[in-house]
Amino acid sequence: MEFNTDLDSNFNDSDIYVVNKYGEMEFNHIELVTSRILKVSPPPGGYEAGETYYSVVEKTIRSSKDKNLKEAVTFKVTISK
Repeated sequence: MEFNTDLDSNFNDSDIYVVNKYGEMEFNHIELVTSRILKVSPPPGGYEAGETYYSVVEKTIRSSKDKNLKEAVTFKVTISK
């Protein structure tokens, strides 16, 4: 995920996460690659082909200037077959 501002490196799995179509959290490893790019690794066993997942960034994520997002953002992701 790429952001338009530098992120605070102190985030946790309640700030950024992935849920499946049932709203269940997937166990992903999320790391800050650069100050503006997060890498979301798939859970053990990977994602299921053809399924839809949602990447969620809560408004609790903070910029390096100590500002929160104005609102949470959800991205719909469908895994190719």
